[in-house]
Amino acid sequence: MGTSEAEPVTVVIPALDAADTLPAQLDALARQTYDQPFEVIVVDNGSSDGTGDVARAHPVRERAGLRVVHEARRGINCSRNAGIDAAADGRVLLCDADDVVADGWLAAMVTALTDGVWVAGRLDYTVLNTDRTREIWGVGRTSTFVQADPFVDNTYGCNCGFHRAMWTQVGRFDPRLNGTGGDENEFFMRAHAAGFRPRHVPDAIAGYRLRPGVRAMMRQRYRQGKNQVAMRRLAGGRLLPEQFTIASEVRLTAKTLVALPLYLGSARRRCSWLGSTSRHAGRLIALVRARRRRDAPSQVAAGGESGAS
Repeated sequence: MGTSEAEPVTVVIPALDAADTLPAQLDALARQTYDQPFEVIVVDNGSSDGTGDVARAHPVRERAGLRVVHEARRGINCSRNAGIDAAADGRVLLCDADDVVADGWLAAMVTALTDGVWVAGRLDYTVLNTDRTREIWGVGRTSTFVQADPFVDNTYGCNCGFHRAMWTQVGRFDPRLNGTGGDENEFFMRAHAAGFRPRHVPDAIAGYRLRPGVRAMMRQRYRQGKNQVAMRRLAGGRLLPEQFTIASEVRLTAKTLVALPLYLGSARRRCSWLGSTSRHAGRLIALVRARRRRDAPSQVAAGGESGAS
């Protein structure tokens, strides 16, 4: 699998009801300093607000090829797979419909994307968020990259890239995972196990939009916890060193509750506590529901045997 200037470059953008935010992302792609041809594929994931029409009418067409692909199955990974399916063999970059990439994003990603690697860019939290929103989420100005040993993936699905051949070899993004934590990381854990390696690209920056408000943060942390449990049951998730159990999550939740007085001193610490508690609650509920599903067949069978006798 060679890399050359002639190798096609495709930017895939999953989009669900993104008519209000997508134009800013397409504006950013039209401003790219990258001087070679590339194509943009917007995946309309069953939008009801005319997202596809907004994409088709955008003047980014004057800068790059543009196609709209429709994917009726809801979910971020279904959208990613549909867009990559439609892309030419070559380099594929992913970004989101509610973010805004920097002008040099495409050039930095393409330059870094060579054989045997995938590329992972950096997030800027200041471009699209207020100071209050960043305080609620407990983030600084930009994301940080930490290489863990043993390997734990921390690639952002809204700012990454790879060769389409890697996606085919590894086995696509898993459609059973749908956003807010682990949906992309499970795929890249499998890629690492297959011999591919991450390459951090700090100059490939995407302005990342956080959901404003404490309730929105708590809701997403809760869903993140549930999704993390779901991810651990899949091939890539089983490669992670940390595993969740009901007992461990009960202990961690209890410790978090006991520690509440320590987090009352500032708004940032209170939000950190609420986020951590919400994530533990999501994990615990997902684990309990999974156990009930596992136990249900044996209970039905036991009841059937009792009734027959």
